[in-house]
Amino acid sequence: IGGCAVSYYTRPRGTTDADILYLTVDDIPTSVDGFKRNRPGAFENKVTGVEIEVLTPTSIGLSPALAEKVFDTKQTIDGTFVASPSALVALKLQRMKRYDEGDIASLNETGLVDLTDWPISADQLKMYNDILEKNK
Repeated sequence: IGGCAVSYYTRPRGTTDADILYLTVDDIPTSVDGFKRNRPGAFENKVTGVEIEVLTPTSIGLSPALAEKVFDTKQTIDGTFVASPSALVALKLQRMKRYDEGDIASLNETGLVDLTDWPISADQLKMYNDILEKNK
């Protein structure tokens, strides 16, 4: 649901980890071959050192409705679930960190973003429209 997912749909950008969303803590595996658990919310690849952040809606402050919509609209790419462009934009509007505005603009350029029926606030929708206007 992070930079790696965005890079699937847009021009790849640098990221230092991969973010994986699970619906509940119980869904997170306790161990993964080739990885070590270096803290409760992350695994690290033993060869590359790449960290995999394991997240839940509770850990990142997502509403249950938004989390369900993210899962309902996921796409399967080479056997891996990837959040849809609309889901990524909705998640980024909720978070708005360093790369999020650029990611939102890039995802919008794909023509694959439709926030109709997404459980986002009017303020978040305004923020989305402001980002699009700013990046014309």
